[in-house]
Amino acid sequence: MKRLIQSLPLIFAVLMIAGYRLLPHPWNFTPVCAAAIFGGLYLPRWVAFVLPLGSMIVADLFLGMDWVMTPVIYTLILMTVFVGQWARTAYGRKWVYALRIFSGALGASAFFFLVTNFVSWLSLPIYTKDWNGFVQCYTMAIPFFRNALAGDLLFLTAFVASYELLKKASTVVVQPKLSIN
Repeated sequence: MKRLIQSLPLIFAVLMIAGYRLLPHPWNFTPVCAAAIFGGLYLPRWVAFVLPLGSMIVADLFLGMDWVMTPVIYTLILMTVFVGQWARTAYGRKWVYALRIFSGALGASAFFFLVTNFVSWLSLPIYTKDWNGFVQCYTMAIPFFRNALAGDLLFLTAFVASYELLKKASTVVVQPKLSIN
């Protein structure tokens, strides 16, 4: 029972992220990769991997899975946790830390875009398997990349800022006033 109670924040976070994916939203504008980076930054290793993967699995149970793309997407999301772990090593140096978070989010979004669209080009019959089909695939995906990058940056900023503010607020100790009469 104690372990279940300790797991409630993780279960809540997984369900919130999955729930967001189930609600109407712009394509690829989701908190999943941001949660993976955040997990790598602040959470114990196993939790960092369970949070984004768990939220994907829960939502995909309702949305359905593509047996070609799903393993690729899940693998890329799990790899994104390492971006957060890399940025974590600079935690004591504010500007380096912020720069690593920002550049890591940009890099993770770009890598996700490049890999998923390459797999789409290879696996989907709507694209010809030549240079024109390759260019068409990536050109058609640009709006999705914009949304993914915006979502990653917005949600990651919200997660990190909220965590840091809560952490700072929880360390403030209120001293009682002593009055001597």
